[in-house]
Amino acid sequence: MINVEGLSVNLGEKEILHDISFSVKEGEFIGIIGPNGSGKSTLLQTLTQWNKPSAGAISLLEKPLDSYSMKERASLVALLSQHMDHSLGQTVRETIQLGRYAHKRGIFQQWTEEDEEQVNEAIAWLKLQNYTNRAVSDLSGGERQRVAFAQTIVQNPKVLLLDEPINHLDVRYQKELLDYVTTWVKESSRSVITVFHDINMAALYCDRLLVLQGGKLVKDGKPEAILQQSLIEAVFETKPFILPHATLPKSQVMWTPSSSYLQEETSLDTTSITITETMIHYHTKKKLRTISSGITGAGIGWHSHFVNRHVTPYYDSEQPKEEMEQFLQAHGIPFYDAVSMMTAVDIEDVAVKKVEEPYPMLLVATAGLGDAIDPVTRPCRKEMQNPGTINLWIFVHATLPDEALLQACMTVTEAKVKALHDLGVKDSETNTIATGTATDSLVIGATQTGPRLPFAGTGTEIGSQLAKQAYEIIAKAVGNRG
Repeated sequence: MINVEGLSVNLGEKEILHDISFSVKEGEFIGIIGPNGSGKSTLLQTLTQWNKPSAGAISLLEKPLDSYSMKERASLVALLSQHMDHSLGQTVRETIQLGRYAHKRGIFQQWTEEDEEQVNEAIAWLKLQNYTNRAVSDLSGGERQRVAFAQTIVQNPKVLLLDEPINHLDVRYQKELLDYVTTWVKESSRSVITVFHDINMAALYCDRLLVLQGGKLVKDGKPEAILQQSLIEAVFETKPFILPHATLPKSQVMWTPSSSYLQEETSLDTTSITITETMIHYHTKKKLRTISSGITGAGIGWHSHFVNRHVTPYYDSEQPKEEMEQFLQAHGIPFYDAVSMMTAVDIEDVAVKKVEEPYPMLLVATAGLGDAIDPVTRPCRKEMQNPGTINLWIFVHATLPDEALLQACMTVTEAKVKALHDLGVKDSETNTIATGTATDSLVIGATQTGPRLPFAGTGTEIGSQLAKQAYEIIAKAVGNRG
């Protein structure tokens, strides 16, 4: 669709773009990212011929871009900017109709049925039916951008250029506009090139990203290839953390403030554990980085409340998470900040242990073995005859990346299995060694202010400590049951 070869642009005596080459295929959504002053908008303007190249060539549909007349270019290439001019007081319909100008020929430029059909389709698709007779100046920023996009659609270009189109929109309108653009690109086989300041939005929506720095193209690739810590840190001169999106196979960038006020120390203190008839509650001053299989707070996150709630052996709820959230709120604990689990074990049988070497660690465990199982041998069964649960909390004063948290889970689980083996705990149905119960729960939390430990497998010092302490606290919790 578009091919750029060796493009350089001078503005006055200053070279703004230097030796840039890339191509855009039909149906591609391309994003341009880079720090301020890197040449992003200049590149976009050059693609419209607003700026003349000092070197290199731009071709559109295999013809030099400058070989097209101004009107021909207007019918092939459209620009959607951050702001649209609404000073003339036109209505929404009148503004959209202007998009058909590029397709008019001759002296007498009559409005045709095709023109009317194109305008009506754009209005319907972008849900502007209730706005057609309103002045554009009366609309919100997001609504104006929809009108501008509708005008672009009826222009029916082969290539759409967007210059930071979402900068002044709230999140709803940012997403809405980019959803519309993506759908239009894929369904009409057009091409889009967009300048972004928001790296995460660019990574979510674009097929490829062009990274500019100092007027040069430093990288051209898929978002997952671009969102690499070393590249982003080099280009934007600040340290990022690259994480996967929760529901899409996309990467996202997280930034960490440098302020020391946000990095306060926290201690792992047994005095912060509260034990009542209804629960064991541990509250930390600072949130811990956690990995958990709890009812609330499951997965990887940040939490400062940890709850092991006592329930009867006959507890049954079709919506245990919602019921647990209500319980937490009733006790003044924010459910969104809590890792919670349940046990039918008597709360007073809890085992608590604190160690200082080699890494400060706090462990809390309750253990009921009423329905200990061997999951390999015993067939799946929905109902438990005599419910039991092993709930284990381990908090470490260290900095553990997510991969180390996952390795810690494996290490601790192996230690739990070893403890049950040595205690001779068996599955009552199969008479084979049990590995746990059907409802065991685990949370591992790290302060993220101690020493950085990249791994937590059994071959590491922290892994060895985790295994030993998990083994001992589980054995103690089982022993407390008598």
